[in-house]
Amino acid sequence: MKTIKLLIAFIALGVPTYGQQSDTLKIGEYTVLNWSYRLDTLIEKKMAERGVKGVAFGLVIGDSTIVRGYGKADLAQGTPMEPFKHKHMFGSLSKLFTATLVMELVQEGLLDLHSDINQYLDRIQVKKGTTLHHLLTHTAGFEEQIIDRVKLDPEKFEFLNDYLTRRMPKQIFEPGTAAAYSNHGVALAGLIAEEVTGTPFETLIQQRVLEPLEMENSTFKVEKAMFENMATPYVNNAPANWELVQTIPASMLVGTVPDLLQFMKAQLNNGQLDSTHVLDANGVKAMQTTQYTPHPKMWGRGYGFFERYFRGIRGLEHGNTRNGFYSLLYLAPEYKLGLVVSFTGGSVGFRNDVIYGVLRMIFPKVENSHEVVPIDGQELMGLTGGYNSLRTNETTVEKIFHKLRPGTINVGLAGDNLKIFGDEYLHIGDGVFNSIDGNFPVAFKDVNGEEHLLLPGRSDTARKAYWWENAQIHLLPIIVNFILALIILIRMLIKRDFKDLRSKLIIGHELALLVFILGFGLISTIFGNDIQYSIPMSLFAVFIFPIVYLLLLPFRWFYQLKSFSENKVMMKIGLGLHMILCLIFVWQLFYWNWVGFGF
Repeated sequence: MKTIKLLIAFIALGVPTYGQQSDTLKIGEYTVLNWSYRLDTLIEKKMAERGVKGVAFGLVIGDSTIVRGYGKADLAQGTPMEPFKHKHMFGSLSKLFTATLVMELVQEGLLDLHSDINQYLDRIQVKKGTTLHHLLTHTAGFEEQIIDRVKLDPEKFEFLNDYLTRRMPKQIFEPGTAAAYSNHGVALAGLIAEEVTGTPFETLIQQRVLEPLEMENSTFKVEKAMFENMATPYVNNAPANWELVQTIPASMLVGTVPDLLQFMKAQLNNGQLDSTHVLDANGVKAMQTTQYTPHPKMWGRGYGFFERYFRGIRGLEHGNTRNGFYSLLYLAPEYKLGLVVSFTGGSVGFRNDVIYGVLRMIFPKVENSHEVVPIDGQELMGLTGGYNSLRTNETTVEKIFHKLRPGTINVGLAGDNLKIFGDEYLHIGDGVFNSIDGNFPVAFKDVNGEEHLLLPGRSDTARKAYWWENAQIHLLPIIVNFILALIILIRMLIKRDFKDLRSKLIIGHELALLVFILGFGLISTIFGNDIQYSIPMSLFAVFIFPIVYLLLLPFRWFYQLKSFSENKVMMKIGLGLHMILCLIFVWQLFYWNWVGFGF
């Protein structure tokens, strides 16, 4: 079942070949006995629990590396996972390499991390004061955008500049004011590298980063060779598509785990791999240093890396989730230690099972002794409620998809403490709370009268939701309007009341509402996640009807008000309620960006 390749220094590391169970692994002052057996047991157990199909695992200690494979690269063919052969889509790990490229250009004086990036851009302009520092720490303020970001056919893949010019999201926050993960932001950093060098990004990063690191099986270039020896991804136990993501610098690295170990070795050795310097020591230090933190008492972000403290050890990590491919890369620079796992199928939780399972083998448990600082009960109550991630969309039709998705963070009371993520959180001062086990600190901050929940490391800032932002609340008036329109149309058809202009206006108005609600609902249900591949033409057609609805509304109201005094009391009440419902629906059309073609 297993494929084991130990690259160097097995004897020095005390790690024997597969089959022996008395091996020893030494990391700094720590010793792990029965290392191979314990690693195999951990991975095989978690694979079974999570339904994972194939795994490539790698470890770096100084200049020495270990690589292992488990499970299958392809179930139908029965092909064992061979880490040196089989490629994985590393998705968001691409951001580490784009950050490395940017830092190279910074050390050469071609770029400045803290200058306005508009000076580097030709066809795209962003908010004044936006910098590369913001892009690399995900604090530039861009909204999330998924529609039309992914392709399945390489022939439909766009050049980076063309795609970003057409689909660059808006900045809904001022630069530097909020942490909201952005694929487009990092892609823009890659485009800037392309612009200042005059070399296409895929070629540039190959020449400047991948080749010097001897990552021979890795590429960002979308071409036939990219897919050779690719492992098969699985979603819900079925083979999944190889998704091509147009935010190339943020999303399109394909390669092998041994190649990733080359990058990790350089990061753990001040940018040097053998005799090659990919980055100087200052560049590596900048990537690994805390460049942004939501609060001084919380973990933060470097350039490309996210901080995470575990058992007293400062770690740097970045993960990936991409349609059946999952991975997590972790560095503990203090110990010259690097771990990476990449796998297909199953669930994303497997990556933490493995990486942090290995860390538990190595490092002893540390008792957390935070001093609890009393907090006023009224103030505590004011922090409770639902919080929504700022990684969201506010200006396009995607807004409703983001608001409807699960993910609201509920903050409640647990006696004199808070309950967050199902755990009890204690106040340790300055608005910071930590879980009882001390593994995940959070903080609260008032930002222009809005309560923000500050989360550490990889996690984005969340804002306390207003009652009207609950998408479920919006469903009630939409359903009532839909049913009422249906009743009005059926009643008019039964009475054959459709001959005069007034009747025709009413029928047209109600039909516009019915067709839009029904059409949008059906298209969203039928296409689902496929909307990320392209915008269906049927969706364009459906969005004609809100415009028709708004155009007909004043004429309908003109006739209704003209005859209002002639109606009986109950009819007047009914017309009044209908007008209120119409106004609510008009507000919803604008709130959800359903007026126009805001894709």
